[in-house]
Amino acid sequence: MALILGNKILSVGVVCFLTIGCSDNAGSYTSYSSDSKAGTIVENPYSSGSGHYAGYEWASKKGASSCGGNSSSFIAGCETYLEQVNQ
Repeated sequence: MALILGNKILSVGVVCFLTIGCSDNAGSYTSYSSDSKAGTIVENPYSSGSGHYAGYEWASKKGASSCGGNSSSFIAGCETYLEQVNQ
């Protein structure tokens, strides 16, 4: 099915994406990972898109043992991951 706008034709799928596909549901997702080193399941408590979330995700994907960087929120997220793993 297609929608004609002036000289351009857009498929209904593109129109649906443009109208509802970009909604902000970022905070409704939780990231879980299993840390093989500690043998525990850890949970990212932060909202997606925040510096805390990014630091937490980075640490969980890299298996970090220490945290650093230029962003205090990134470092705090990383440290939260390490605290969960080392409990």
